[in-house]
Amino acid sequence: MSFVDAELLTPQGMAAAHMALSARYQWFIHIKPTRRFVLIKRTGLEPRTQGCPTNISVAEAIGKLVANVDAMIFLRPIGTFDSTPRRGEKMFAMAIPREALPKIVTVDWTFGGTWGLASIIKEGSPALPNDIIFCEVVRRRGSVAIYERIPTGLLSVWTRVCRSKTRRNGLGSSIPNSPT
Repeated sequence: MSFVDAELLTPQGMAAAHMALSARYQWFIHIKPTRRFVLIKRTGLEPRTQGCPTNISVAEAIGKLVANVDAMIFLRPIGTFDSTPRRGEKMFAMAIPREALPKIVTVDWTFGGTWGLASIIKEGSPALPNDIIFCEVVRRRGSVAIYERIPTGLLSVWTRVCRSKTRRNGLGSSIPNSPT
């Protein structure tokens, strides 16, 4: 593990990364199949175990800070690379505002080539602080990992109309807003 990757997994590194990420991006989205809408409306968005082993460095760094280090939710900050997998079924998008972003946030290390990208960026731009490097990794990969449930009341349905006029709070009521 590189020095930058290790630093970003410390409590101070995660706090600085969270602050930089929240300052840079106003909204974070997550895509799910429409068949899951009713369940998510009832229970919120739950972290789930991924199909790959947990990164050992991540597990060691945050294992005691989260309920289950193996269960994650991936969020895409609006304005980053669209990393959403295309599954062929009808999907819907949910969004949370930056104020609702959990404090424990890591790069989405499940993407090939993401782990170690911070070191590559640091090598090319040694003066960049680690929190800005974190944001650059996120911009390039289009995804961050969080490890806790997002309650329904914090979720908004994200539609083409919502992008410029309203958002759906709690996957239901419409609230005037400009989430762009």
